[in-house]
Amino acid sequence: MFEDWKPTELIALVAVVVTGVGMYVNRKTTLTAIDKQTTTQLDIAKLQHREASVANKRQDWINQLRSLLARFLAAAPLIRNKAKRDEGYGTFLAVYSEFQLMLNPLEKDHQMLLDALEKYFRSVDAPEPMLTEQSLEMPRRDLLVARAQVVLKREWLLVKTGRIDEAALKGLYENAEKYAVVADRLESELRKRERR
Repeated sequence: MFEDWKPTELIALVAVVVTGVGMYVNRKTTLTAIDKQTTTQLDIAKLQHREASVANKRQDWINQLRSLLARFLAAAPLIRNKAKRDEGYGTFLAVYSEFQLMLNPLEKDHQMLLDALEKYFRSVDAPEPMLTEQSLEMPRRDLLVARAQVVLKREWLLVKTGRIDEAALKGLYENAEKYAVVADRLESELRKRERR
């Protein structure tokens, strides 16, 4: 069959066949590349959505913690007011319970915040004759706020950068420790006076 063909006709036929095969291979390669690119883009989109979702939930958690702390501190004057004492207790206990459920007892910062909450509550709840506890109210309040700032900043760093930068927290840790030293020193001095 091909014996009757001229060499130019054979070359043209080979060129047509090679071109067809080349187009098929090129199309197949292009489709495979597009498929891989689409899959990669889809995976990236899913990861970004997941990260955004986690960041939004973490930001909501931060906002809720701030709100709880504000409610907790605002309830202190109610406990001192005999007419609103029950309302103050109810708020304190409800907010403290929410704190316990929100904070991770395995994280040191969270443990220290819970400890500061308990000490502050004891200061506010102290009966009239117990001046030691009442005198500790403001230093313990300052310590509570400082401990909360550490936890809030730590969580904010996770939202913002996705990691915890201990160097960025150093100043807050030092500030909280200063408040802790002041509160502990004052408590020690007041306890000594009580014993006399």
